Amino acid sequence: MMTDGTPNGYAFLNISEKDWNLEWRSAGKPADYQMHIDMPEVVPIDSKDAIKVTANIFNALPDAEVKMKMGENGEWIEMKSVPQKDPIRLAEKERENEIEKAPWRKMGAAAISKHIWEAELNPTFTQPGVYYIHIKSKDKWYEHEGKRLIHVK
Repeated sequence: MMTDGTPNGYAFLNISEKDWNLEWRSAGKPADYQMHIDMPEVVPIDSKDAIKVTANIFNALPDAEVKMKMGENGEWIEMKSVPQKDPIRLAEKERENEIEKAPWRKMGAAAISKHIWEAELNPTFTQPGVYYIHIKSKDKWYEHEGKRLIHVK
């Protein structure tokens, strides 16, 4: 994982007569794997706390429009660009630091990522179960989508 939370991978530089764009591919993942989403995995059904959702959209341009919703019928919520260290990378680094003598070279320090968006979700759950968060991003180059499950107990 790179310092900004982007998985290791490679890019294609696509050039036409009058335009160009950069297409990101994460190594060992399908071509549509373009983001990871950080949020709690389990939420108590009676929780009144807002759920913070963070999306690292690996190749999104800084002015991308990013929004999220819960399930099929949820309302779209605008997400805000918030440059920060990727929370998933920070968690990986913390887990790695717990290994006293790792048989590999440990990760370096995390860097501020300029392709992270976040928002808060204030759901009222009436039943336990598994729900999903759907995120869409759109900029002048690409449109990307991602989903993440949340377990309500």
